[in-house]
Amino acid sequence: MKSFGYIAAFTVITAAISVSQPALAEGKLLTNTAGKTVYIFDKDASGKSNCSGACATAWPPVTIDSITASPDITAITREDGAKQAAYKNQPLYLFAGDRKPGDKGGNGISGVWHIANEGDAPRAKSKSAAETGSGGY
Repeated sequence: MKSFGYIAAFTVITAAISVSQPALAEGKLLTNTAGKTVYIFDKDASGKSNCSGACATAWPPVTIDSITASPDITAITREDGAKQAAYKNQPLYLFAGDRKPGDKGGNGISGVWHIANEGDAPRAKSKSAAETGSGGY
């Protein structure tokens, strides 16, 4: 009977742990080939990044060779000529504060940075960061 008690206790603990894990609302979390979380920026225009300078330091663009190819992954050309990965034409970024695979520290920052999920509709806005007067981060 004692072993049954241990199994029951383990099951309860396991269930409590799995319930506390946040779930993604839509689709599978997009990551780069190193397993790092990939983000989208609401202030980007479709096919155009509005994150450069200090923004791109905090939010490094995902390079096309660092993400698994799929029909929805394409390359866009940044203003500096570099190729950046895009999902459904939405530019993709990493968050410099994420240190290891599975970190999701950039999600929700300033209300404009979001984890990219497969199946997400592009969130790009029609106005650029320059037009809105914000640096975008």
